[in-house]
Amino acid sequence: MAAARLLLLVGVLGAIGYLWLAVALGAGTGQAWIERSVLMSGVAFALYWILGWWRYYAAYRRVLLAITGLAVAPALVLVLVIEPWQRADMQRQNAIHANRTHAENAIERFPCPDGALLVLTPWIFLVDGDGLRRLVELRLIPADRQTPSHLLLRHTASGGLAHREELADHRDSVIACIGSSDALDRLVRKMGEGGYQ
Repeated sequence: MAAARLLLLVGVLGAIGYLWLAVALGAGTGQAWIERSVLMSGVAFALYWILGWWRYYAAYRRVLLAITGLAVAPALVLVLVIEPWQRADMQRQNAIHANRTHAENAIERFPCPDGALLVLTPWIFLVDGDGLRRLVELRLIPADRQTPSHLLLRHTASGGLAHREELADHRDSVIACIGSSDALDRLVRKMGEGGYQ
């Protein structure tokens, strides 16, 4: 009976080892192998707990515990390291693309002394009768193009202006870009009157 149990244990350990090697070498597509690795860790830990009833299997339990740790490690690396890095990189790429699009589509551009760029750019087109009505927004693109731009002012479909608080918060920076407070007031007034539609 003891020999049979030992043979069964060796077989199970061998199967787990084979599966671990398979997933560690990247078997499967995408990140599915990590999911299988986590599943395998649950099996290994269950065996580790079951064998705790017999003192004779202490060495095997240590092996199972090590396999559990190794199987969980890829998932921990994915969650704690890879995914946050990928998310941050995606946000940077999105910001670069959005800033480039705003700059290329800008109706007016005002270079800033610090390398930033103030742009008046379309944000939506509405069907108005037989034609299109263009609504615009004022954005401040930072000197670091990997940083998302600041929406300062937006012409709404009702004809009003939204996000005035953001413009007030960045007023000094905007004036440095556009040249003077009067020039900024004229631009805001023209936006409010629908002069860019």
